[in-house]
Amino acid sequence: MILVLVDGDIVEHGNHQDLMARKGKYYQMQQAAAFSSE
Repeated sequence: MILVLVDGDIVEHGNHQDLMARKGKYYQMQQAAAFSSE
């Protein structure tokens, strides 16, 4: 279970696959991390 917090509030929760499919905050953070490491 992954919890995504924004300003101390849970805005998303689920496993990696579910959160990536939703394309919400978790997806945005993963994309930003992937592009910053290239």
